[in-house]
Amino acid sequence: MSFLRRAVAAGFAALIGLHAATAATIEFRPELDAYLETLQEIYVPPAPLEPTESDNSRPPGTLKNIIVSGVIQKGDADKLDTLMQSAGTGVRIVFDSPGGNFLEGIKIGEALRYHMSSSDPFLVGVYVLKGQRCLSACALAFSLAAATRELGAYHYDSRFIEDGAQLGFHMGALPEDQASQTANVKSIMNLTYSVVAAYAKLIKGNLNPPLLLEKALEHREADSFFYLRGAQRSLSMGFTPVSRSILSAPIYSYAMDMRTVDAVCRTLIMSTRLPKTLVTYNYLFINGDGPTGREISLDEMIELRGSQIIAGGMASGESCYVAQRPDKTVLISVADSSQKRDCKGTKADEFNNQAWCATDREPTGLMTIALLADTLLCNSGELQTKFVPWEADFSTGWDNDLLDDYSDWERTTVRDVNMRRSPSLKSEIVAGLPAGTEVKVTGCQLVDDGQGVWYSVRHSTGSGWISARFATGFNSEMRAFTGP
Repeated sequence: MSFLRRAVAAGFAALIGLHAATAATIEFRPELDAYLETLQEIYVPPAPLEPTESDNSRPPGTLKNIIVSGVIQKGDADKLDTLMQSAGTGVRIVFDSPGGNFLEGIKIGEALRYHMSSSDPFLVGVYVLKGQRCLSACALAFSLAAATRELGAYHYDSRFIEDGAQLGFHMGALPEDQASQTANVKSIMNLTYSVVAAYAKLIKGNLNPPLLLEKALEHREADSFFYLRGAQRSLSMGFTPVSRSILSAPIYSYAMDMRTVDAVCRTLIMSTRLPKTLVTYNYLFINGDGPTGREISLDEMIELRGSQIIAGGMASGESCYVAQRPDKTVLISVADSSQKRDCKGTKADEFNNQAWCATDREPTGLMTIALLADTLLCNSGELQTKFVPWEADFSTGWDNDLLDDYSDWERTTVRDVNMRRSPSLKSEIVAGLPAGTEVKVTGCQLVDDGQGVWYSVRHSTGSGWISARFATGFNSEMRAFTGP
Protein backbone atom coordinates (compact mmCIF):
# COMPACT_ATOMS: atom_id res chain seq x y z
CA MET A 1 0.00 0.00 0.00
CA SER A 2 1.43 3.41 -0.98
CA PHE A 3 2.10 6.11 1.61
CA LEU A 4 -0.79 8.18 0.24
CA ARG A 5 -3.24 5.27 0.47
CA ARG A 6 -2.05 4.53 4.00
CA ALA A 7 -2.61 8.17 4.92
CA VAL A 8 -6.08 8.10 3.40
CA ALA A 9 -7.00 4.92 5.30
CA ALA A 10 -5.61 6.27 8.56
CA GLY A 11 -7.37 9.59 8.14
CA PHE A 12 -10.75 8.04 7.35
CA ALA A 13 -10.40 5.59 10.22
CA ALA A 14 -9.77 8.47 12.59
CA LEU A 15 -12.77 10.34 11.21
CA ILE A 16 -15.17 7.49 11.90
CA GLY A 17 -13.56 6.84 15.25
CA LEU A 18 -11.75 3.52 14.76
CA HIS A 19 -9.51 2.97 17.77
CA ALA A 20 -7.09 0.11 18.11
CA ALA A 21 -7.34 -0.23 21.88
CA THR A 22 -10.00 -0.53 24.55
CA ALA A 23 -12.61 -2.30 22.42
CA ALA A 24 -16.15 -2.19 23.75
CA THR A 25 -17.22 -4.60 26.46
CA ILE A 26 -20.83 -5.75 25.97
CA GLU A 27 -22.10 -7.99 28.75
CA PHE A 28 -24.83 -8.61 31.32
CA ARG A 29 -24.47 -6.73 34.62
CA PRO A 30 -27.02 -8.04 37.16
CA GLU A 31 -25.35 -6.02 39.95
CA LEU A 32 -26.83 -2.84 38.42
CA ASP A 33 -30.37 -3.88 39.38
CA ALA A 34 -30.51 -2.07 42.72
CA TYR A 35 -28.96 1.09 41.32
CA LEU A 36 -31.23 1.37 38.28
CA GLU A 37 -34.35 0.59 40.30
CA THR A 38 -33.76 3.62 42.52
CA LEU A 39 -33.42 6.15 39.68
CA GLN A 40 -36.36 8.54 39.53
CA GLU A 41 -37.40 11.14 36.98
CA ILE A 42 -36.63 14.57 38.37
CA TYR A 43 -38.99 16.70 36.26
CA VAL A 44 -42.77 16.22 36.59
CA PRO A 45 -42.57 12.46 37.21
CA PRO A 46 -45.89 10.61 37.19
CA ALA A 47 -47.70 11.10 40.47
CA PRO A 48 -47.66 8.17 42.94
CA LEU A 49 -50.60 5.82 42.54
CA GLU A 50 -53.58 6.15 44.80
CA PRO A 51 -54.32 3.07 47.00
CA THR A 52 -57.17 2.06 44.66
CA GLU A 53 -54.97 2.10 41.53
CA SER A 54 -52.99 -0.87 40.23
CA ASP A 55 -49.31 -0.82 39.29
CA ASN A 56 -48.63 -2.62 36.00
CA SER A 57 -44.86 -2.14 36.06
CA ARG A 58 -42.51 -5.12 36.14
CA PRO A 59 -41.52 -6.41 39.60
CA PRO A 60 -37.92 -5.60 40.66
CA GLY A 61 -35.32 -8.12 39.49
CA THR A 62 -37.20 -9.24 36.38
CA LEU A 63 -35.11 -7.17 33.94
CA LYS A 64 -31.68 -7.90 32.47
CA ASN A 65 -29.05 -5.16 32.44
CA ILE A 66 -26.48 -4.88 29.66
CA ILE A 67 -23.52 -2.51 29.75
CA VAL A 68 -21.78 -1.18 26.65
CA SER A 69 -18.43 0.25 27.74
CA GLY A 70 -15.26 1.13 25.88
CA VAL A 71 -14.74 2.11 22.26
CA ILE A 72 -17.48 1.19 19.79
CA GLN A 73 -16.11 -0.82 16.85
CA LYS A 74 -17.46 -2.61 13.80
CA GLY A 75 -19.42 -5.72 14.79
CA ASP A 76 -20.60 -4.35 18.15
CA ALA A 77 -24.17 -3.85 16.89
CA ASP A 78 -24.51 -7.54 16.06
CA LYS A 79 -22.86 -8.51 19.36
CA LEU A 80 -25.32 -6.35 21.32
CA ASP A 81 -28.34 -7.62 19.40
CA THR A 82 -27.33 -11.26 20.02
CA LEU A 83 -27.00 -10.61 23.74
CA MET A 84 -30.37 -8.84 23.87
CA GLN A 85 -32.09 -11.71 22.08
CA SER A 86 -30.66 -14.16 24.60
CA ALA A 87 -32.01 -12.20 27.58
CA GLY A 88 -35.49 -13.73 27.46
CA THR A 89 -36.97 -10.75 29.29
CA GLY A 90 -36.97 -6.97 29.36
CA VAL A 91 -33.60 -5.30 28.88
CA ARG A 92 -31.99 -2.09 30.13
CA ILE A 93 -28.81 -0.87 28.45
CA VAL A 94 -26.19 1.29 30.17
CA PHE A 95 -23.72 3.17 27.97
CA ASP A 96 -20.27 4.23 29.14
CA SER A 97 -18.21 4.94 26.04
CA PRO A 98 -15.96 7.69 24.64
CA GLY A 99 -17.35 6.93 21.18
CA GLY A 100 -15.75 5.08 18.31
CA ASN A 101 -17.01 4.09 14.89
CA PHE A 102 -19.80 6.51 13.95
CA LEU A 103 -21.39 4.14 11.45
CA GLU A 104 -21.48 1.33 14.01
CA GLY A 105 -22.94 3.70 16.59
CA ILE A 106 -25.72 4.58 14.16
CA LYS A 107 -26.27 0.87 13.46
CA ILE A 108 -26.61 0.18 17.20
CA GLY A 109 -29.07 3.05 17.55
CA GLU A 110 -31.17 1.89 14.62
CA ALA A 111 -31.37 -1.64 16.04
CA LEU A 112 -32.43 -0.31 19.46
CA ARG A 113 -34.98 1.96 17.82
CA TYR A 114 -36.44 -1.03 15.98
CA HIS A 115 -36.82 -2.95 19.24
CA MET A 116 -38.38 0.06 20.95
CA SER A 117 -40.87 0.54 18.09
CA SER A 118 -42.25 -2.99 18.18
CA SER A 119 -45.75 -3.68 19.47
CA ASP A 120 -44.31 -5.38 22.56
CA PRO A 121 -40.86 -3.86 23.11
CA PHE A 122 -38.50 -5.69 25.45
CA LEU A 123 -36.04 -2.78 25.50
CA VAL A 124 -37.12 -0.86 28.59
CA GLY A 125 -34.64 2.00 28.34
CA VAL A 126 -31.09 3.20 27.79
CA TYR A 127 -29.06 4.97 30.46
CA VAL A 128 -25.97 7.09 31.05
CA LEU A 129 -25.10 7.10 34.75
CA LYS A 130 -23.58 9.71 37.03
CA GLY A 131 -19.82 9.97 36.62
CA GLN A 132 -19.91 8.13 33.30
CA ARG A 133 -19.94 9.39 29.72
CA CYS A 134 -21.44 8.59 26.35
CA LEU A 135 -19.77 10.66 23.65
CA SER A 136 -19.65 10.94 19.86
CA ALA A 137 -20.83 7.68 18.22
CA CYS A 138 -22.16 6.51 21.59
CA ALA A 139 -24.35 9.62 21.89
CA LEU A 140 -25.98 8.87 18.53
CA ALA A 141 -26.59 5.23 19.49
CA PHE A 142 -28.15 6.35 22.77
CA SER A 143 -30.30 9.05 21.16
CA LEU A 144 -31.73 6.83 18.43
CA ALA A 145 -33.02 4.34 21.02
CA ALA A 146 -36.54 5.78 21.28
CA ALA A 147 -39.93 5.50 19.58
CA THR A 148 -42.14 8.45 18.68
CA ARG A 149 -45.25 6.74 20.05
CA GLU A 150 -43.84 6.97 23.57
CA LEU A 151 -43.08 10.65 23.74
CA GLY A 152 -45.03 13.22 25.71
CA ALA A 153 -44.28 16.86 26.39
CA TYR A 154 -41.89 16.12 29.23
CA HIS A 155 -41.64 12.43 30.06
CA TYR A 156 -42.38 8.88 28.82
CA ASP A 157 -39.07 8.89 26.98
CA SER A 158 -36.86 5.81 27.13
CA ARG A 159 -33.51 7.66 27.20
CA PHE A 160 -32.43 8.38 30.77
CA ILE A 161 -29.53 10.66 31.74
CA GLU A 162 -28.60 10.69 35.40
CA ASP A 163 -27.78 14.07 36.90
CA GLY A 164 -23.98 14.28 36.75
CA ALA A 165 -23.53 12.09 33.65
CA GLN A 166 -22.10 13.36 30.35
CA LEU A 167 -23.77 12.92 26.96
CA GLY A 168 -21.62 14.60 24.30
CA PHE A 169 -22.49 15.41 20.69
CA HIS A 170 -20.27 16.57 17.83
CA MET A 171 -19.45 15.91 14.18
CA GLY A 172 -16.63 13.56 13.17
CA ALA A 173 -13.26 15.25 12.76
CA LEU A 174 -9.78 14.33 11.62
CA PRO A 175 -7.02 14.67 14.23
CA GLU A 176 -4.77 17.73 13.77
CA ASP A 177 -1.82 15.68 12.52
CA GLN A 178 -3.93 14.19 9.71
CA ALA A 179 -6.25 17.07 8.85
CA SER A 180 -3.98 18.38 6.08
CA GLN A 181 -3.55 15.01 4.35
CA THR A 182 -5.34 14.15 1.14
CA ALA A 183 -8.25 11.82 1.90
CA ASN A 184 -11.03 10.02 0.10
CA VAL A 185 -13.42 12.96 -0.14
CA LYS A 186 -16.34 10.84 -1.31
CA SER A 187 -16.01 8.45 1.64
CA ILE A 188 -15.72 11.28 4.12
CA MET A 189 -18.72 13.11 2.66
CA ASN A 190 -20.79 9.92 2.71
CA LEU A 191 -19.98 9.47 6.39
CA THR A 192 -20.93 13.08 7.08
CA TYR A 193 -24.25 12.57 5.30
CA SER A 194 -24.91 9.44 7.37
CA VAL A 195 -24.26 11.29 10.63
CA VAL A 196 -26.48 14.23 9.63
CA ALA A 197 -29.18 11.79 8.49
CA ALA A 198 -29.12 10.18 11.94
CA TYR A 199 -29.68 13.58 13.56
CA ALA A 200 -32.45 14.26 11.03
CA LYS A 201 -34.26 11.11 12.17
CA LEU A 202 -34.23 12.41 15.73
CA ILE A 203 -35.76 15.68 14.54
CA LYS A 204 -38.27 14.13 12.11
CA GLY A 205 -39.59 11.78 14.75
CA ASN A 206 -39.88 14.61 17.28
CA LEU A 207 -37.43 12.74 19.47
CA ASN A 208 -35.22 15.81 19.81
CA PRO A 209 -35.41 19.46 18.71
CA PRO A 210 -33.53 20.77 15.64
CA LEU A 211 -31.34 22.68 18.07
CA LEU A 212 -29.52 19.45 18.94
CA LEU A 213 -28.23 19.16 15.36
CA GLU A 214 -27.30 22.83 15.34
CA LYS A 215 -25.29 22.41 18.53
CA ALA A 216 -23.57 19.25 17.24
CA LEU A 217 -22.56 21.06 14.04
CA GLU A 218 -20.84 23.74 16.12
CA HIS A 219 -18.42 21.14 17.52
CA ARG A 220 -16.15 19.86 14.76
CA GLU A 221 -13.00 18.87 16.63
CA ALA A 222 -12.35 15.43 18.03
CA ASP A 223 -12.24 16.72 21.61
CA SER A 224 -15.04 19.33 21.34
CA PHE A 225 -18.57 18.41 22.43
CA PHE A 226 -21.98 19.85 23.16
CA TYR A 227 -22.57 18.34 26.59
CA LEU A 228 -25.77 17.38 28.33
CA ARG A 229 -25.38 16.50 31.99
CA GLY A 230 -28.77 15.17 33.02
CA ALA A 231 -30.49 18.31 34.27
CA GLN A 232 -32.65 21.11 32.84
CA ARG A 233 -30.75 21.33 29.52
CA SER A 234 -31.16 17.59 28.96
CA LEU A 235 -34.91 17.95 29.39
CA SER A 236 -35.11 20.83 26.90
CA MET A 237 -33.22 18.67 24.39
CA GLY A 238 -35.80 15.91 24.66
CA PHE A 239 -34.21 13.43 27.07
CA THR A 240 -35.35 12.26 30.52
CA PRO A 241 -33.16 13.39 33.43
CA VAL A 242 -33.12 11.04 36.42
CA SER A 243 -31.47 10.97 39.82
CA ARG A 244 -31.17 9.00 43.05
CA SER A 245 -31.08 12.23 45.07
CA ILE A 246 -33.79 14.49 46.48
CA LEU A 247 -34.16 16.21 43.09
CA SER A 248 -37.17 13.97 42.40
CA ALA A 249 -38.80 14.66 45.80
CA PRO A 250 -42.13 16.54 45.71
CA ILE A 251 -42.72 20.17 46.62
CA TYR A 252 -45.53 21.01 49.07
CA SER A 253 -47.92 23.92 48.76
CA TYR A 254 -47.46 25.30 52.28
CA ALA A 255 -47.12 29.11 52.05
CA MET A 256 -46.63 28.90 48.26
CA ASP A 257 -47.86 32.06 46.57
CA MET A 258 -49.06 32.29 42.98
CA ARG A 259 -45.93 34.25 42.07
CA THR A 260 -43.96 31.06 42.64
CA VAL A 261 -46.52 28.94 40.78
CA ASP A 262 -46.42 31.33 37.80
CA ALA A 263 -42.62 31.15 37.68
CA VAL A 264 -42.53 27.35 37.90
CA CYS A 265 -45.05 27.16 35.03
CA ARG A 266 -42.82 29.36 32.87
CA THR A 267 -39.74 27.31 33.70
CA LEU A 268 -41.53 24.09 32.75
CA ILE A 269 -42.77 25.51 29.45
CA MET A 270 -39.28 26.72 28.55
CA SER A 271 -37.61 23.47 29.63
CA THR A 272 -39.80 20.99 27.76
CA ARG A 273 -40.04 20.05 24.11
CA LEU A 274 -43.24 22.05 23.64
CA PRO A 275 -43.09 23.99 20.34
CA LYS A 276 -42.06 27.59 20.82
CA THR A 277 -42.13 30.73 18.72
CA LEU A 278 -40.80 34.23 19.19
CA VAL A 279 -44.16 35.04 20.81
CA THR A 280 -43.41 32.44 23.51
CA TYR A 281 -40.13 34.10 24.42
CA ASN A 282 -41.59 37.61 24.48
CA TYR A 283 -45.00 37.04 26.11
CA LEU A 284 -44.57 34.12 28.48
CA PHE A 285 -46.45 35.47 31.50
CA ILE A 286 -49.80 34.72 33.11
CA ASN A 287 -52.40 37.01 31.58
CA GLY A 288 -56.02 37.72 32.51
CA ASP A 289 -58.39 39.02 35.16
CA GLY A 290 -58.31 38.24 38.85
CA PRO A 291 -55.63 38.03 41.54
CA THR A 292 -52.29 36.44 40.79
CA GLY A 293 -48.65 36.70 41.83
CA ARG A 294 -47.75 37.55 45.41
CA GLU A 295 -51.27 38.91 46.06
CA ILE A 296 -52.61 35.43 46.77
CA SER A 297 -51.42 31.97 47.82
CA LEU A 298 -52.10 28.72 45.96
CA ASP A 299 -54.40 27.64 48.80
CA GLU A 300 -56.38 30.88 48.51
CA MET A 301 -56.61 30.64 44.70
CA ILE A 302 -57.95 27.10 44.92
CA GLU A 303 -60.54 28.22 47.47
CA LEU A 304 -61.45 31.27 45.36
CA ARG A 305 -62.02 29.18 42.23
CA GLY A 306 -63.79 26.40 44.13
CA SER A 307 -61.66 23.70 42.52
CA GLN A 308 -58.63 21.63 43.48
CA ILE A 309 -57.44 21.98 39.87
CA ILE A 310 -56.79 25.35 38.24
CA ALA A 311 -55.54 26.40 34.81
CA GLY A 312 -53.44 29.46 34.04
CA GLY A 313 -53.30 31.13 30.64
CA MET A 314 -50.11 32.68 29.26
CA ALA A 315 -50.25 35.79 27.06
CA SER A 316 -48.27 33.75 24.52
CA GLY A 317 -51.03 31.11 24.33
CA GLU A 318 -49.62 28.27 26.43
CA SER A 319 -51.52 26.90 29.42
CA CYS A 320 -50.42 25.61 32.81
CA TYR A 321 -52.50 23.17 34.87
CA VAL A 322 -51.94 22.92 38.63
CA ALA A 323 -53.60 20.69 41.21
CA GLN A 324 -53.24 20.32 44.95
CA ARG A 325 -53.40 16.78 46.29
CA PRO A 326 -54.79 15.94 49.75
CA ASP A 327 -51.25 15.55 51.12
CA LYS A 328 -50.43 19.09 49.88
CA THR A 329 -48.11 17.89 47.12
CA VAL A 330 -48.62 19.76 43.85
CA LEU A 331 -49.28 18.36 40.39
CA ILE A 332 -48.38 20.36 37.28
CA SER A 333 -48.44 20.06 33.49
CA VAL A 334 -48.32 22.44 30.54
CA ALA A 335 -49.91 22.60 27.08
CA ASP A 336 -48.87 24.48 23.96
CA SER A 337 -50.79 27.28 22.30
CA SER A 338 -52.59 24.92 19.89
CA GLN A 339 -54.62 23.50 22.80
CA LYS A 340 -57.40 25.70 24.13
CA ARG A 341 -57.34 26.15 27.90
CA ASP A 342 -60.08 24.08 29.54
CA CYS A 343 -62.05 26.28 31.93
CA LYS A 344 -65.19 24.80 33.49
CA GLY A 345 -68.42 26.48 34.55
CA THR A 346 -71.62 27.85 33.11
CA LYS A 347 -69.93 31.11 32.13
CA ALA A 348 -67.09 29.63 30.13
CA ASP A 349 -66.38 32.78 28.13
CA GLU A 350 -66.13 34.84 31.29
CA PHE A 351 -63.96 32.25 32.99
CA ASN A 352 -61.63 32.10 29.98
CA ASN A 353 -60.74 35.72 30.69
CA GLN A 354 -59.47 34.82 34.15
CA ALA A 355 -55.74 34.56 34.75
CA TRP A 356 -56.46 31.32 36.62
CA CYS A 357 -59.72 29.42 36.17
CA ALA A 358 -61.21 26.21 37.56
CA THR A 359 -60.78 23.16 35.34
CA ASP A 360 -61.35 19.40 35.25
CA ARG A 361 -58.18 18.69 33.29
CA GLU A 362 -55.95 17.07 35.86
CA PRO A 363 -52.18 17.45 35.50
CA THR A 364 -50.22 14.22 35.70
CA GLY A 365 -46.76 15.15 36.96
CA LEU A 366 -45.41 16.14 40.36
CA MET A 367 -43.85 19.53 40.99
CA THR A 368 -40.41 18.49 42.20
CA ILE A 369 -37.48 20.00 44.02
CA ALA A 370 -35.52 19.94 40.74
CA LEU A 371 -38.15 22.04 38.95
CA LEU A 372 -38.37 24.59 41.78
CA ALA A 373 -34.57 24.68 42.07
CA ASP A 374 -34.18 25.50 38.38
CA THR A 375 -36.82 28.22 38.72
CA LEU A 376 -34.88 29.69 41.65
CA LEU A 377 -31.53 29.32 39.83
CA CYS A 378 -30.22 26.78 42.31
CA ASN A 379 -29.81 24.12 39.65
CA SER A 380 -28.87 20.72 41.12
CA GLY A 381 -28.18 22.49 44.42
CA GLU A 382 -25.61 25.01 43.11
CA LEU A 383 -26.20 28.76 43.06
CA GLN A 384 -25.82 29.89 39.45
CA THR A 385 -23.76 32.92 38.45
CA LYS A 386 -23.76 32.69 34.65
CA PHE A 387 -26.89 32.97 32.54
CA VAL A 388 -28.02 32.94 28.93
CA PRO A 389 -31.34 34.08 27.41
CA TRP A 390 -33.72 31.25 26.51
CA GLU A 391 -34.27 33.12 23.25
CA ALA A 392 -30.74 32.10 22.23
CA ASP A 393 -32.27 28.72 21.39
CA PHE A 394 -34.57 30.36 18.84
CA SER A 395 -32.98 33.53 17.45
CA THR A 396 -29.60 34.25 15.94
CA GLY A 397 -27.35 36.90 17.42
CA TRP A 398 -27.74 35.74 21.03
CA ASP A 399 -25.11 33.00 21.06
CA ASN A 400 -22.43 35.07 22.78
CA ASP A 401 -24.77 36.76 25.25
CA LEU A 402 -23.43 34.99 28.32
CA LEU A 403 -24.33 37.13 31.32
CA ASP A 404 -22.40 37.17 34.58
CA ASP A 405 -24.80 37.29 37.50
CA TYR A 406 -27.25 39.75 35.92
CA SER A 407 -28.94 40.39 39.28
CA ASP A 408 -25.81 40.35 41.48
CA TRP A 409 -27.95 38.08 43.68
CA GLU A 410 -29.55 40.99 45.53
CA ARG A 411 -33.02 39.92 46.62
CA THR A 412 -35.99 41.33 48.53
CA THR A 413 -38.24 39.34 50.85
CA VAL A 414 -41.85 39.25 49.63
CA ARG A 415 -43.36 38.51 53.06
CA ASP A 416 -42.35 38.39 56.69
CA VAL A 417 -39.92 35.50 56.99
CA ASN A 418 -37.73 33.96 59.66
CA MET A 419 -33.99 33.82 58.97
CA ARG A 420 -32.71 30.57 60.48
CA ARG A 421 -29.29 29.31 61.50
CA SER A 422 -29.44 26.35 59.11
CA PRO A 423 -31.69 25.39 56.16
CA SER A 424 -34.49 23.76 58.13
CA LEU A 425 -37.87 24.80 59.51
CA LYS A 426 -36.74 23.23 62.79
CA SER A 427 -33.56 25.32 63.00
CA GLU A 428 -33.08 28.17 65.43
CA ILE A 429 -34.44 31.56 64.31
CA VAL A 430 -31.62 34.11 63.94
CA ALA A 431 -33.82 37.10 63.09
CA GLY A 432 -37.22 37.99 61.74
CA LEU A 433 -37.07 39.76 58.37
CA PRO A 434 -40.13 41.86 57.49
CA ALA A 435 -41.48 41.98 53.94
CA GLY A 436 -39.38 44.26 51.75
CA THR A 437 -36.07 43.47 53.47
CA GLU A 438 -33.08 43.50 51.10
CA VAL A 439 -30.68 40.57 51.43
CA LYS A 440 -27.61 39.30 49.60
CA VAL A 441 -27.85 35.65 48.53
CA THR A 442 -24.52 33.86 49.00
CA GLY A 443 -25.45 30.24 48.41
CA CYS A 444 -28.27 27.72 48.21
CA GLN A 445 -29.12 24.22 49.37
CA LEU A 446 -31.76 21.65 48.45
CA VAL A 447 -33.61 20.10 51.39
CA ASP A 448 -36.40 17.51 51.36
CA ASP A 449 -38.56 19.38 53.86
CA GLY A 450 -41.49 20.61 51.77
CA GLN A 451 -39.80 23.97 51.11
CA GLY A 452 -37.27 22.34 48.81
CA VAL A 453 -34.86 25.22 48.21
CA TRP A 454 -33.14 27.45 50.77
CA TYR A 455 -30.98 30.53 50.24
CA SER A 456 -28.01 31.41 52.41
CA VAL A 457 -28.30 35.18 52.90
CA ARG A 458 -26.46 38.12 54.45
CA HIS A 459 -28.26 41.01 56.07
CA SER A 460 -27.33 43.85 58.38
CA THR A 461 -28.63 41.76 61.29
CA GLY A 462 -26.32 38.86 60.40
CA SER A 463 -26.29 35.77 58.20
CA GLY A 464 -28.63 32.83 57.96
CA TRP A 465 -31.01 30.86 55.77
CA ILE A 466 -34.46 31.64 54.36
CA SER A 467 -36.82 29.59 52.21
CA ALA A 468 -35.96 30.68 48.66
CA ARG A 469 -39.61 30.93 47.61
CA PHE A 470 -39.97 33.99 49.85
CA ALA A 471 -37.43 36.09 47.92
CA THR A 472 -37.84 38.02 44.67
CA GLY A 473 -35.80 37.29 41.59
CA PHE A 474 -37.72 35.09 39.15
CA ASN A 475 -36.67 35.75 35.56
CA SER A 476 -38.23 33.39 33.03
CA GLU A 477 -36.24 34.97 30.19
CA MET A 478 -32.97 33.49 31.51
CA ARG A 479 -31.67 30.03 32.16
CA ALA A 480 -28.53 28.94 33.94
CA PHE A 481 -25.53 28.44 31.69
CA THR A 482 -24.28 24.92 32.35
CA GLY A 483 -21.47 24.73 29.80
CA PRO A 484 -21.09 24.24 26.05
